[in-house]
Amino acid sequence: TLQLFDAAGTLVCSSPPQAADAPFARPAETWIHSFLVSHPRIPQDPVLLPIRGRWISISFRTVPGTQASPLVLTRVQYLDFNLDAIPVGTVVSIADDHGRVIARSLDPDKWVGTVSKDRQGLQRREGSAELPGLDGVLRQYGYTPVVGTHWRLFVGIPSAVAMASVQTRILRGS
Repeated sequence: TLQLFDAAGTLVCSSPPQAADAPFARPAETWIHSFLVSHPRIPQDPVLLPIRGRWISISFRTVPGTQASPLVLTRVQYLDFNLDAIPVGTVVSIADDHGRVIARSLDPDKWVGTVSKDRQGLQRREGSAELPGLDGVLRQYGYTPVVGTHWRLFVGIPSAVAMASVQTRILRGS
């Protein structure tokens, strides 16, 4: 959904949300209004926040308005952290350059805002490693930068799950 706000945080116009996004459009609009009223500077990176149990990404861009009052264009997108099709215990996380967790698929209320002590993945552009997660679970992680932001995307599958078929073959002698 695209939305255009004035500098006071008042919605000027908006594209109609897609049917699946409609339940999140009004809460996102309310959040954007409050954010614009309380933050004079527009963030360069998108803002991620949970709304009604779903992750929403909000991108801000200043566009010309009047000299006294620029306009703010926002793009609201739903992030699909639906993990039904992947192994149990898999975690998807987004962290900033300082290791602060911005979004997390498992237990977001517990982990968003915390800072990772293990900065190995943050110091490389992309890669993979077996590491304990914030929750202590050993996982096979893949990580990569999120283009256009100061973020890294991490996807971790529990090592026990990732290696289960290999261990079965070793035990069977195949």
